[in-house]
Amino acid sequence: MSNFGGHYDITIDDKTRVFIPAKLRDEFNGKAVVCKPLNKMHCIFIYTKEAWNDFVKRSEQLYTGEALVYFKTYINSTMNELAVDKQGRLTVGQEFAEYADLTRDITLVGADTHLQLWDRDTLAQSLASASTSFDPSLLSY
Repeated sequence: MSNFGGHYDITIDDKTRVFIPAKLRDEFNGKAVVCKPLNKMHCIFIYTKEAWNDFVKRSEQLYTGEALVYFKTYINSTMNELAVDKQGRLTVGQEFAEYADLTRDITLVGADTHLQLWDRDTLAQSLASASTSFDPSLLSY
């Protein structure tokens, strides 16, 4: 399974296509799953097909009964399996681009099991406000 890290400042074109950086592209084997985050973050998550299947399998173990039905309905209504073309482009589509308010300048962030696609200004604002939600002194380097 992939272990994505780092960040990449890229752009999105008028057809809502983004270039997956060459060093990450092979992980996708021509397919990606995009979804809206469960936690309502204002970005798009991009999974490899394998990582998506692992996420769904792990998540299904957390729910039973009606909660499982709603969970499956939510994830299936907010995701789409897309092709990564030979040039490494992924067309995220208008619905996802609008959800994350993607403008021309975007940032792709590695988040361990998946990538996050952010509008660059929205990411900067989110990181500024997030810095108050955890205590960095608990970390040891």
